[in-house]
Amino acid sequence: YVPDLTEFDAGLGPFGGDWNDKISSIDMGRCWCQVWEDINEQGSSLSFSDDKAELDSIGWNDRISGIWFPFIG
Repeated sequence: YVPDLTEFDAGLGPFGGDWNDKISSIDMGRCWCQVWEDINEQGSSLSFSDDKAELDSIGWNDRISGIWFPFIG
């Protein structure tokens, strides 16, 4: 659970910065996820249970500021 992607910078390597408004696709693996447009579960939200290669196709490219992805056993 990452309620504020402005404070999460893991995995960006040479790109630096944080993950806020930088997610353009979702690969689900063994989980489902809930995303929010604003930090701390604010603003519009969506749930995903399948991969979404291009979030732009649903108007969510680079809009995610919070995410929750519990693993499915």
